[in-house]
Amino acid sequence: MTTPSSTLSERIDRHLESLRSIAHGHRSGRFLSFVDVPNTQDEESPEGPDHILRILFSDVGNEVGEDFISTVDSVALEQFCLMSVIRNEGTGGMLRSLITSFMAAYANPATSDDAIAMLKRLEDLSSIPAPASN
Repeated sequence: MTTPSSTLSERIDRHLESLRSIAHGHRSGRFLSFVDVPNTQDEESPEGPDHILRILFSDVGNEVGEDFISTVDSVALEQFCLMSVIRNEGTGGMLRSLITSFMAAYANPATSDDAIAMLKRLEDLSSIPAPASN
């Protein structure tokens, strides 16, 4: 998707460009849109969707690494960021916590099996379709 020399901003630009060609809805997996996010409905304002996504994507890249931004799916990244705003929870910080918590639990012989079981549960949850609302 990107070259090692590309900057975080270039990587984010690629995601934003990709999202422009993907319709919202069940078929694409873009269940959430800015209509669902409080105080962001004016898509013509300078603080519109691209500006807000750029801030959120940058937070993810700064917290878990620019390379992560290169490998993650654009829709998954966007939907994760929108849900984090809707729920008022940290975006990049939540991913960092998920990674470091899993690493600590997995590395502990007393909790390694539980860590794998929880990872498998998360993977199972990721395949449950969202309710049709749009």
